[in-house]
Amino acid sequence: MFRIITNHIFFILLFFLFISAVPIFYTYGEELKEIKSNTASIETDLHSTHIEQTIERLKQLKQSVLFELHPSFTEPPSFDFDNSFLRNNTPTPPVVSQTSEPLLKEQLVASKGINITPKFEEIFLLLSDEMRLKACKKLYANDSQSFIQKMIHYLGKGTPEQALIINQILPYLKEELEENLIALLQENPQDMVEKRTIIYVLGRIKSEKSVPLLWNEIQTTQSEEILYTCVQSLANMPHCLSLEQWVQLLQYNSVSVSLTSAYAILEYGGSLAEEYIRRILLGEFSVSQRVLEYITERISNYPLDILIPFSIEVMGRNPSLAQKFSSILHHRTGVNLGPNPQLWADWWKEYLNRTTTTENLENTPPSQNDISNQPDIKVHAPRIRKR
Repeated sequence: MFRIITNHIFFILLFFLFISAVPIFYTYGEELKEIKSNTASIETDLHSTHIEQTIERLKQLKQSVLFELHPSFTEPPSFDFDNSFLRNNTPTPPVVSQTSEPLLKEQLVASKGINITPKFEEIFLLLSDEMRLKACKKLYANDSQSFIQKMIHYLGKGTPEQALIINQILPYLKEELEENLIALLQENPQDMVEKRTIIYVLGRIKSEKSVPLLWNEIQTTQSEEILYTCVQSLANMPHCLSLEQWVQLLQYNSVSVSLTSAYAILEYGGSLAEEYIRRILLGEFSVSQRVLEYITERISNYPLDILIPFSIEVMGRNPSLAQKFSSILHHRTGVNLGPNPQLWADWWKEYLNRTTTTENLENTPPSQNDISNQPDIKVHAPRIRKR
């Protein structure tokens, strides 16, 4: 009998214990749901940020990586080396990292207390150029040769997005890259893509030390791809060559080389460069029509007091550009006189006379007899004596 009563009491206690435990499990379950919900939200934010930045990078790829610092033309160059530079390479497998979250990876790279050197491939997972640059400097300090080889590989043979990411931080790595890349170029690598990549990077970091080497390459190479890349690299540093050297390159048969040289002359600046531009447009140098049109477009925003006399001179001495310059003047002045330099000269003379007359009237000092222009000064009338 006592055993039966004891069993009943045990089951009753167990029942009350179960009832009291239900709210605890319920509350704990709600906390888990909230934690999972917050975690999902964080992951969504991180991934959405990464996707947005990836889209922005891909938008920038409308221009090729190698030619992004140079003018975009209405028609592609005769040899589209830039696209083939990226297109002819074998695809690179997707980057895989043990750390999947870009934000966490950035925190590890930036941390001063944790001495972690990331893998080169993990650069592409970072969200900012600042963190990528820190990662690159760590990688270089750890193993400089491996870092440079990886950089050349992904810039020349990686995906367009990988090439763009590296390209954005190259100017900040001059100290690390310059001497090493010059040494590699002096070894004359046989891989054409590797060689072009080295030449391109030397221009991107503005390596003045490499200029004699690049100029010698221009004079000796039989490859139009190498020639074009060398000229493009030097165009990042217009003052590294004399204007006479740029004019020499301007007259090469390659449209790509000629256009890039025209860009360098325009960026050179100064009165001597302006005089060379004038002589080019007047037809003193043998260049393609596309080069003439490109230079014309670049100078179309000059001040009118410079542009109009210059346009009149070009229309009179180089009829092939007369229509182009008359269109520019029509756009700038609203006057349509066609490609006739004499009509424009007469109009310009009349315009200057009219402007000069107006300015003279505006600048003429007021007459002393003009009452309306007299100063507001109280003058006491003289006293008249009565006789």
